[in-house]
Amino acid sequence: MSNGVIFYCDDDDDDLMMFTDIIRQIDPQLQCITANDCEDALQRLSSGSVTPDLIFLDINMPKMSGIELLAWLKRYHALRDVPIIMYSTSINKRETDYCAELGASTVIPKLFSLEESIKQLRETVNAHWPVKLKKE
Repeated sequence: MSNGVIFYCDDDDDDLMMFTDIIRQIDPQLQCITANDCEDALQRLSSGSVTPDLIFLDINMPKMSGIELLAWLKRYHALRDVPIIMYSTSINKRETDYCAELGASTVIPKLFSLEESIKQLRETVNAHWPVKLKKE
């Protein structure tokens, strides 16, 4: 999995920092690139300046939601096949179903225990990592 890129968009700086720390613990070779709003994420992802192997999106963000960004990314040819994980503190069945319809690989809750978060993110990254890198 080494030398891969994970992109994470969340409007909460503490969540961004914790996520980045957890990814570093999972595999220090992974590069974690973050954006703190969907507009910034959209600009960086559509310009091609970031080519992630895996994308995590917070659902609830101001101005443009993670769900709206998911819908755009799944229509954008260059990123259509990149697995997208929706990651949120509040998850309901309607949102989960809608995210699945739009093409999200999965929807996972943000957990409050650091230990549980590490375990959950390790499992999620391993489960959704592109096959081409898993073989290395």
